[in-house]
Amino acid sequence: MKRFLMIVIVMASLSSITQSVRAQAYCALRDPVRQIGTMYPNHNYASHVGVVTTDVRKKVSASLPFTLHFNELGSHTLYDVFDGDVRRGYIHVRPEITRWGIMEMTWSLDTDLRVRDFAFQRCRNRRRTVLESDDFKKQLQGKSFEQLLALLNHDGTTLKEDSLQINALDAEFATAVIRCALKTIAVTQIVWEDKIKTSMLVPASSMLREVSTVYTPSVNQALETMSIANNADIERKTIRVFRVIDNSNKNQFLIETRWLAIKPAPLVRWYISEGMITNLSVSNQSPNKQIDDEFEQLIGKTLVELTDCKTTIDLTALEVLLICRELTPLE
Repeated sequence: MKRFLMIVIVMASLSSITQSVRAQAYCALRDPVRQIGTMYPNHNYASHVGVVTTDVRKKVSASLPFTLHFNELGSHTLYDVFDGDVRRGYIHVRPEITRWGIMEMTWSLDTDLRVRDFAFQRCRNRRRTVLESDDFKKQLQGKSFEQLLALLNHDGTTLKEDSLQINALDAEFATAVIRCALKTIAVTQIVWEDKIKTSMLVPASSMLREVSTVYTPSVNQALETMSIANNADIERKTIRVFRVIDNSNKNQFLIETRWLAIKPAPLVRWYISEGMITNLSVSNQSPNKQIDDEFEQLIGKTLVELTDCKTTIDLTALEVLLICRELTPLE
């Protein structure tokens, strides 16, 4: 009986140690200084700490057929990489459980969150050199979240047939690498959403100054004149307007609006320069390609092209441009 109790105690202790080691492996991710230097020679970078919360974990699960391990919750770091004032991409380190142990990978993403490169920081699989080869990397480089997801089966456990040119011996390992890439992109997009979306639109060397009062008397008068004072498809109480300040002395704005024509209402970020819609992004929890395409068709348009609005999307764009016009010149 004593011998049995001793075995139970030892097994419980080993289990506790194993869980502790796993937690440390997840939380104590090493800074990828060497990898940044290799992937982005002679570049500088800034680090941004974000928290992977239970809510983030749920959102990642909603976009993937698998979820984050509970030990992946906590503080994590995103590295913003610059060449002078020009943002070149991001570095993010993420772990992945495999049958060879916990694998730790450094991912390089471009400014549109597509795979640029990757490296193993920690990996016990002796076949790692195969997946570090240019032949394999080229099959992932440039791929977006959706394109990576399309490489896996419905539950993300295996590769789809003929999705990658790879030895059958490495299929399980390659699946783990793709799962890690998908989690990296999803976590980056969710935790640092404001930073990512803004950086996609606004030059890195710019500063943002929030406008305290958006609907001034002149803006309200302009909306009345254009007969859109009662536009119900834009959430005016949550709208945010930022002046983009740089050395160009141009009238530039970053505007965040909620478009209420569908539910859940997507957040639309508009980059307006000299009265023209220069760029925009749509953060939609339920992606709709047709709506995304309709918004993208607004890029390059000014008030002249929007005087004859045909859709509620056009009306929202018209209101955004009127706000920019009436808030010019600089306050």
